[in-house]
Amino acid sequence: METGFEITVTGESMWPVLVPGKRYKADRDLEPRVGDIVVAQHPTDPSTTIVKRVATIIGGRYSLVGTVSWSANITVERSQILGVVITP
Repeated sequence: METGFEITVTGESMWPVLVPGKRYKADRDLEPRVGDIVVAQHPTDPSTTIVKRVATIIGGRYSLVGTVSWSANITVERSQILGVVITP
C-alpha cells in the first residue's frame, strides 16, 4: 500500500513555509513530532483538511499552529492526523 500522497495548499496560514497553490508530498506512516508540518482533519468539520505545524503533543492531543499571527491554533487527536508533510 502506498503511504505517500500529495496535497495542494489553498490558504495562507503557513506562508512563507508553504505556498498557496503549490503541491506538497506527505507520508501517512511517519509519526508526527513537534515541529513537523502535518495534514489533518479539522476537529469540528472532518470534511475539511488543514495543514499546520505541530506545536505541542500532550496526552495524545496535538496542538497545531500556522506560521502567521492570525492563524487559529487547533487541537486534534492523533487519529485526525492524515500524514506528515515531507517536501516543504
